Amino acid sequence: LTFIIGIVSFMVGTPIQLAIIRASKGSESLGSSMNQSAFNMGNASGAFFAGLPIAMGYGFTSASLVGAFMASVGIGIALLIIVVSRKRTVNAKRKMAFN
Repeated sequence: LTFIIGIVSFMVGTPIQLAIIRASKGSESLGSSMNQSAFNMGNASGAFFAGLPIAMGYGFTSASLVGAFMASVGIGIALLIIVVSRKRTVNAKRKMAFN
């Protein structure tokens, strides 16, 4: 299971990196570095927030609840981005159709 989680987590990074590079035309290096910075911030904040309940004495299993909450927030943000980008695409196509 650990091996599979590792493979899946590395498989997710490459498409995200490619999307960032495509979206940041003219400043691909900056977009790529910001993507890596966001991953590092997520890693650091995950360790920090998971460590808080452990330090408060709730035990090691409480860290998984924090991780599940943070993953849910991340999925929610990703879905919001998908919905907004699809609406923009549809609106752009409608504009082009009427021009």
